[in-house]
Amino acid sequence: MQAAWGPELPLAPFFGTMGVAPPAKYGRLSSKEPREHGGNMDNKELVAGSVLFLPVWVSGANFSVATDTGDRATEKSA
Repeated sequence: MQAAWGPELPLAPFFGTMGVAPPAKYGRLSSKEPREHGGNMDNKELVAGSVLFLPVWVSGANFSVATDTGDRATEKSA
């Protein structure tokens, strides 16, 4: 991507957090730790065209994604 102020920025976008509603027996959870229902995975290999299988624990599953990242190497070194 060409930045408006000049430099070209390499992009390798992916979502760091994705998952479905956890089993009801878990109650309310943070998405910080990944578990069998998903969570904060920060897996840069999960990009467009990848397939992620997650079990459905509750009706509707409530799939969610967050923390979209343009380039993990750049983000971590900043």
